[in-house]
Amino acid sequence: MKRKLLKAMKENKWIILFLVLILGMFIYTSLQTFLINDDLPYSFFYRSEERVTTLGQVVKNQISDYYTINGRVIVHMVVQTLLIFGKSLWSILNPIVIVFTIYFMYKIATLFIKENNKVKKELIYIPMLMVSLFIFILDLKYVNYWVAGSVNYSWVCLAILIVVYYYLKTKFERFWILNVIGFLILSTLHELALVFSIVFLGTTIVYEWIKNKKLPWKKLFYFIPIVIGGTFLITAPGNSVRMEGYEWWYSKSIIERLMLSIPEVSIKLWNFRNLYNVIPLIYFIINTIVMYKEKRKEKHIFIGCNFILGILAVITQNGWFYFLLTIAMFASEVYLSIVKQKDVQICLLLSFYAMSYSMIITPLFSAGRTNYALYMYFIILICMHLFDTVLTSQKRIKGAEIVISLLTILACTLEIASFTYIGVIHQKRLYEIQKAKQEQLDTIYLDKIISPIDKFHPDANSPEDNSYWAIRYFKQYYGLPEDINVVLKQ
Repeated sequence: MKRKLLKAMKENKWIILFLVLILGMFIYTSLQTFLINDDLPYSFFYRSEERVTTLGQVVKNQISDYYTINGRVIVHMVVQTLLIFGKSLWSILNPIVIVFTIYFMYKIATLFIKENNKVKKELIYIPMLMVSLFIFILDLKYVNYWVAGSVNYSWVCLAILIVVYYYLKTKFERFWILNVIGFLILSTLHELALVFSIVFLGTTIVYEWIKNKKLPWKKLFYFIPIVIGGTFLITAPGNSVRMEGYEWWYSKSIIERLMLSIPEVSIKLWNFRNLYNVIPLIYFIINTIVMYKEKRKEKHIFIGCNFILGILAVITQNGWFYFLLTIAMFASEVYLSIVKQKDVQICLLLSFYAMSYSMIITPLFSAGRTNYALYMYFIILICMHLFDTVLTSQKRIKGAEIVISLLTILACTLEIASFTYIGVIHQKRLYEIQKAKQEQLDTIYLDKIISPIDKFHPDANSPEDNSYWAIRYFKQYYGLPEDINVVLKQ
């Protein structure tokens, strides 16, 4: 075992070195950030003025939250435990989660890439490209720098990727006790993880039934822990309490809700005009190139439909065109999966798309954070298609090495520069807060984070007046008087 581990480390030494450097970068950038949004109230015991300092308080808080907010007890226990230490412990653990996310994305992609000498030689460029694309999801970058947001989405996404990799290696045919425990925990974590568990297990069972012409009866029993975990999560009394403020939504019929939610979710998923999230556009381009390289005549139907719908969607910004594009892109990837004999990818596609559209019957449908996991899968597909189909000659490989290296340098430079600037603003704000407390000022002036860098930090410029929902907790957390005025300056 030790010999195998040493051999694997030697073979992947450049990848390991690269990921260690990326870990250091994300630790540095995370340390530049400050607490805001949900992190503020979660720092207090029962939302009072007493800070959470013990695990006992965390448990009591989450029992209360289960009855008053929602059922994400496990996730929010992690959040509140981390907040005992401000952002210091999180600033180390969250970068580790990000690096492992990249690692498992890389492992999943390489499982789908043909085994040949070219791929083995170019393995280092897969995680490099993945890191670059990950950094360039500028619209959702703030999720990775927000304690509550990162645990709810980044950490849960890592758990999902681990399950995907585990399935691809074992087909859930071994360690049945571990499988039961895994599905129980996953379905209890988050509504998105519950949706993934149901769809992924269901589609893989159907896939194996069709492929082997035999129903895998034993795997049907894995729905039992999913039902138990999902029931605990969904039937939490806090869910009903939380939804009481959305009477406008529940007064509508199901059809009215879907007519409102589906187009908005579809726009947020694709929106080719949004240059702060280029992942959907890059995926669209790579999918088209791979489809064009196919020798079958029906490829023209898929390419034509995708282009027509894409152009109509960009011109009109109509959500229904984007929804039709979702269906067309799904069909294209299904077609490629069948042609390339990678049928299991259909199960993954359905599962990740299901998570993005899982909130369409709830009033929380407009939160674009539900796309986080799907974008991670888009990155996997981009890398898989590039290294499996597009980079087929030494000339292309050499060109790709240069482009990916430059892209990685650019992305990492952007990340370091942006959060160095945020760190400077953070230190200035702490100085002004301390000064206001010592001199008992009536008004405190805090530096404003300029656009577009303010997009990279949750609620970066929100604590300016009483209209900010967490202003009370902001003042409590930093020990400011309740009646002090907060003004942000350029």
